[in-house]
Amino acid sequence: MNEIAIPEIQRPFVWEKDKVTELIDSLYQGFPIGYIITWQSPNVKLKDGNSSVGKKILIDGQQQ
Repeated sequence: MNEIAIPEIQRPFVWEKDKVTELIDSLYQGFPIGYIITWQSPNVKLKDGNSSVGKKILIDGQQQ
């Protein structure tokens, strides 16, 4: 558990619960989606202020 984290650079989470459910359903059914990028870095600051050591970092494809 706790393998995936959100980096400080990621924009705030804005989806409503029903939209998250629809996304997971779409993934399960194999529908195409935009980019979801996982990144393994030894030391990135996370949203909660901790370090990313040992975690996979999740950023969406819209992040600039």
